[in-house]
Amino acid sequence: ELASAVRLAPEQQDTRRMLALYYISRNEYAKAIDVLKKGIRGERTDAVLYYLMAESFLRQNNLNEALKYFVKTKETDPKYDLASLKIASVFFMQGKQEQGAQELRDLLDHSPDNGQALLMLASFAEMNGKESDARKYFGRAGETGTPDGVIAAAQYYQRTNDAERALQVLKDGINKSPGNVVLYE
Repeated sequence: ELASAVRLAPEQQDTRRMLALYYISRNEYAKAIDVLKKGIRGERTDAVLYYLMAESFLRQNNLNEALKYFVKTKETDPKYDLASLKIASVFFMQGKQEQGAQELRDLLDHSPDNGQALLMLASFAEMNGKESDARKYFGRAGETGTPDGVIAAAQYYQRTNDAERALQVLKDGINKSPGNVVLYE
């Protein structure tokens, strides 16, 4: 039904994406990529299509093609933060840690409160013994007020024997989101 709908109305991007997602869910990546490529129009909305192609390559463990299409996603829509996160992840998987970290820092230039980027940079810094950077990024992640950021920051401070700061981060998070039960736990 979806394939017929795409043939009858090829300009309908939502239907095209649904068909591609169907193929991806069935591990039919070549079909998904083909459907997505045929939908490219040279517009900003192509970013989603490139992203789904990159995900298809990533699921096949083809890191180079995945990276190529995540980069195309970012070129098509520079504010597509998820593409930058994925590019950084691919770099980390390829052992190109500094390139991955730089991609995350670039992401923070236009999305300074991106919790995932902050936590990835914080973990990277902690792993490499850069405690001042780890403290800075965990602190900023906690300031976002997101449960993941608050909890990760509190856990970091607890690991570094700064229980007072850990409790303060949790209290600040609760003040920002008083209805979030996870922070009370």
